[in-house]
Amino acid sequence: MKICIIIDDELLKQAQIAARNSHTTLSGLVESALMEFLHKRQSSALKKPVELITFKGRSLKPNVDPDDSEALLDLMESLPARE
Repeated sequence: MKICIIIDDELLKQAQIAARNSHTTLSGLVESALMEFLHKRQSSALKKPVELITFKGRSLKPNVDPDDSEALLDLMESLPARE
C-alpha cells in the first residue's frame, strides 16, 4: 500500500542512511520500525500492574530519608538484633 507522510528533513536523511547501512529500503526500515513500535506497545499494554506488598507498623523514624540507602543501612545496623 502506498501512503504519503510528512517527515522532518533531517530525520529522513538519517533514516535513508540507516536503511542503506542495513541493506534495506527506506520502506523496509519504516515498516520494521513500525512493527517493533506496535509490538512493544502491545506487550506493555498486556503486562499486569505491579502489586506492592505493604506491612502495618509504625511510620518512618524522624529524620530518615528513604531515598538515602547509606543512611538506611546505618540505621539498620544500629538497631538491636531480633531473635
